[in-house]
Amino acid sequence: QALYPDALLDTERLAVLKTLKPQDLRDYRRQWLSRLHVQAMAVGNLEESTVHQVAQRLQNSLHPSIASAAIPALKLRRLAANLPALYPSSQSQDSGLLLYMPILEESARGYADGLLLGQQLSSPFYFSLRTQQQLGYAVSARARQIQRQIGIELLIQSHNTPSATLKARTEAFLQDYDQKFAALDEATLQTVRTAVLRNLQVRDDSLDV
Repeated sequence: QALYPDALLDTERLAVLKTLKPQDLRDYRRQWLSRLHVQAMAVGNLEESTVHQVAQRLQNSLHPSIASAAIPALKLRRLAANLPALYPSSQSQDSGLLLYMPILEESARGYADGLLLGQQLSSPFYFSLRTQQQLGYAVSARARQIQRQIGIELLIQSHNTPSATLKARTEAFLQDYDQKFAALDEATLQTVRTAVLRNLQVRDDSLDV
């Protein structure tokens, strides 16, 4: 509601959902399909002629039938300068730390590096901060992809350890782990690689995209 003040509430969506009839859905589907269109933006060091070629290929493949005037313009949203700070309605006094370190190289190699690094950090991070130091009840290290950007995500949630302490202990772990990582051998890497491949082959049964 802070970002989209005109957005419908969940209760409003559910109320409409209960009233829909089969014909309503058929009518909407027909209308929806008639208005489908592609919006694209060229980003990067591209020649204008290359962009036009890509646009022409899209047009030749999709055969658009909607006039540009019928496509609604995008609405820009700007946050007001005097918005109040928003806090969750909770009595919890827990602390937490979420550290995300993106892999800057957007390539197959960068993706593979991110997966291997996340898998390599997973067990040592949990063992050090959860098992040995007892810093939190939820501790994890993993590779995480957000849109097209993959990175390493370190997460700690704690009942009694301040966030500043969690941050300091995490930084200390990373500094100490540099030396251990320098001694990484082929046998250990193969074990990590096998674990990554096994995880990739597990079918995701969620719809979270």
